[in-house]
Amino acid sequence: MENANRLLPQPGTWVTSNGVSEPGIVEKVQRNHDGYEVLVHWLKSKKREFVCPDKLKNGFVPGMEVQEVPAARNRITLGEGVVVSIRTIGSQDQVLVEFPSSGHLCWLPFQNLKQIKGIAQRFERGHTGEDGNAERFRLRCLAHALEMWNENTGSLSRLDIDPLPHQIHLVHHILASGNLNWLIADDVGLGKTIEVGMLLSALSRRPEFRRVLLVTPAGLVKQWKDELHYKFGMSDFVIYGEDFQVNQARHWKLYDHVIGSVDRLKLEDHAEKLLQGGHWDLVVFDEAHRLSRTQTGRRYRSSDRFRLAAALRRQTASFLLLTATPHQGKQDKFQALLELIRPELKEEIQSLSLNPRIIKHMILRNHKADVTDAEGNLIFRGKTTAAVQVDLGEQEREFDASLVDYLINGYAASKRVGGKEGRAIGFVMNIYRKLAASSIAAIEKSLARRRQRLVEESCYEAGDPEGVEQADERFIGEWEESFESSAKEFFSGEITLLEELLEKSRHISKIDHKIRSLVDELVTPILKRNPEERLLIFTEYRATQDHVAAALRSAFGDQSVHLIHGGQTHLERSASITRFEDDGQFLISSPLTRIDPFALRKTDPSEVHLFVV
Repeated sequence: MENANRLLPQPGTWVTSNGVSEPGIVEKVQRNHDGYEVLVHWLKSKKREFVCPDKLKNGFVPGMEVQEVPAARNRITLGEGVVVSIRTIGSQDQVLVEFPSSGHLCWLPFQNLKQIKGIAQRFERGHTGEDGNAERFRLRCLAHALEMWNENTGSLSRLDIDPLPHQIHLVHHILASGNLNWLIADDVGLGKTIEVGMLLSALSRRPEFRRVLLVTPAGLVKQWKDELHYKFGMSDFVIYGEDFQVNQARHWKLYDHVIGSVDRLKLEDHAEKLLQGGHWDLVVFDEAHRLSRTQTGRRYRSSDRFRLAAALRRQTASFLLLTATPHQGKQDKFQALLELIRPELKEEIQSLSLNPRIIKHMILRNHKADVTDAEGNLIFRGKTTAAVQVDLGEQEREFDASLVDYLINGYAASKRVGGKEGRAIGFVMNIYRKLAASSIAAIEKSLARRRQRLVEESCYEAGDPEGVEQADERFIGEWEESFESSAKEFFSGEITLLEELLEKSRHISKIDHKIRSLVDELVTPILKRNPEERLLIFTEYRATQDHVAAALRSAFGDQSVHLIHGGQTHLERSASITRFEDDGQFLISSPLTRIDPFALRKTDPSEVHLFVV
């Protein structure tokens, strides 16, 4: 019953077919054992035959007068209008109709239209009928306007969000365009998840949008499920591979709202079943810059992720891509993303430099510098930033010199070993450099884990540096911090050097000048000026977070500090934000966690002091 998920034409719809060169009119739609079939009257040959609806295409031409027949029975028709233009998006033919009475100009699926004898023709013949009642017509237009307002905006009042103007405008723009094939490229932190949730909320009222697939990085599948549930009341989304499994392709049709990891779905066995699982009404790809296709001459090289996206594109008429970095300085990859959105414009996209204006029909982008609140006040007004230099003591400089020796030996081993193993060693050295820059607590904890692994000759499998692509980007530091390295020495004498480093680190952790500078030179003066001030502190690593939290609790009390980290559930993170806003003073979080105007409801972000440790 594949065609059961698609739009069905109305009696009176003008159609054509691949195998027929003449126009036809739909006379009847009926169900059969395979789904639905459509009785078409071909006008030139006078022949009548049943046709599969999937084989029918638009037959309307500009100038025809039509009546809109909504797919939803509870929605009032847009009324009578005139065909202005025709287009094809994905596999869906659409008709641009002008409705003179309301002034609307809308792109509509051709299946939702039927030919009529228009008002002008009936007037000339004196056939006014019911539609000649001006007051009845006015009330129908008013009812439709109220219905559309509730569908696209009024319904949002029931959701647990406070949408900002740029989000509302973006969603309205997409809905009004009659085209759901867009690349949403808002700056980081402007709420692309919120925008998609609002869009899905509006589309959920339309019966033709029954099956929705969200494809995200592995680390974000749970976040998407939580946000759709808690912010939009969409509790029917399930995660493929966690909430359900599919053993046979036909089982995919049992699930209408699915969130899946791109790196799970791209695997051959999973992809094969998914692509045999039927049509989707909407497919959304988050972090779309990870979909890579490069071009050398006339040859293309596509990643597994891109091939998955291209295959799914052929199984939906509505395709959304989300990324804050669509271009990344690589024109061929950028054009590949645009072709995913609008494959019918491939030739125009290949010559994008000659006609750059077509981008506005494919990309929607909001910049932080332009975003305002409901009163028109700029949200991101810029911040005064300053770096604080910390003078190291003699013991800290000695530790730093010993750590540099360790890293030099490690990088030398990486080059000497080469291959995958060598890359893994270099990856570990890079992590240690960043940990040392974060805090003595962070590097000490990782070096201790490294020594223990070597001494105990741990049999646990070493981590794969490529796994960083599947990690939750908000807590990437925590993933690096827990990375398991090889259980054999990178170089001769590594254990001895680790023991020397750990001995030195134990001494300097008690006199950590960086933490002292944070507490004594930054935090204390601020709170002396105003004891009610709030401070937001970003740390990349969990050990640093715990280290900073301990110092602040010791100085200002246990109840003043609240944390956000990757080990918490969505509810726990929300509770931390609430406690911070109610009676807290310090909130310590990962740099990429969404602590932004959409999370802080009671606090003006411009009044929060922000530190990066």
